[in-house]
Amino acid sequence: MTETPEPDRVRAAREQLAAIHDLLRRDLAAARRDPRAHCLAFCAALSGHHGNEDAVFPRIERAFPQAAPIIARLREDHRRIAGQIAAEPDAATLERMAVELEEHFAIEEAELVPLISRL
Repeated sequence: MTETPEPDRVRAAREQLAAIHDLLRRDLAAARRDPRAHCLAFCAALSGHHGNEDAVFPRIERAFPQAAPIIARLREDHRRIAGQIAAEPDAATLERMAVELEEHFAIEEAELVPLISRL
């Protein structure tokens, strides 16, 4: 059985989101090594990324009402992570965030990319 090639728009959306997530992973790794030196930059980048996503969510929900449970989950993740950032995360919090973000990023990459590419 031959796999159908991934459409260019889907591939571009997936690659762009994956690249952003890779940069955030890199910044998080630096923050985990030295929170005092790197946490501010990581937290600002992550907050900005989540803010951009939050701005797109209503459009996704209008176009794909069936995505509402996924969007609700991602919004809740964003709220929880924002609370952790507001509390000035320590090393233990950054470790928990690393685990949470891997799951969060995987959901975004698997579930949102196909939808975003169809907007």
